[in-house]
Amino acid sequence: MLSFDKTLKKTFRITPEMFEQSSSICKKVGLVFPEYVRYLIAQDIRRTAREIPSQISETEKKELSKILVDVKKGNIRSARDIESIIQRFVY
Repeated sequence: MLSFDKTLKKTFRITPEMFEQSSSICKKVGLVFPEYVRYLIAQDIRRTAREIPSQISETEKKELSKILVDVKKGNIRSARDIESIIQRFVY
């Protein structure tokens, strides 16, 4: 959970069109603009935290490539094979 005990105040510029479109989204989801911006930043941080690390070994690249080829060809791979590769990146 995010804590706002210590906060920073920043100013940024957007076009009037961007503001109008984002304000429309805010109304639809029931947020005011600052809450919407914080929500977007939090979503981006979560997404970035889940991305695969940039340092993937050659062995892992080869194994991932094999899995992708098999899946594209319609060949079913063992869930354990796929899970073991994914767990290396998640944990």
